[in-house]
Amino acid sequence: MQPDIENFEAYTERVLEQIELLHQKINKLLSVKVDNAIKLFDNQDLCQLLNVDKRTLQRYRSKGTLKYVRIGGKTFYTMTNVNEFIKQHD
Repeated sequence: MQPDIENFEAYTERVLEQIELLHQKINKLLSVKVDNAIKLFDNQDLCQLLNVDKRTLQRYRSKGTLKYVRIGGKTFYTMTNVNEFIKQHD
């Protein structure tokens, strides 16, 4: 029994295309420059800064009052979004 070479080649080509797309996305993310540097806080950092627990941050995110970004399945908060949140909740 001989493997189906055409199907294998087509599959390999699709995999390579997906790898190339991921490579392009990674390069795009690495080349983004905003305000020379973006300060990111993770949940632990922001809990300490605001003196709240993780569940409170979750409520703020759920209500839409605290903007966040997800990178690799992890939640981060930009300095800009944290400053906005603090101004709105003084």
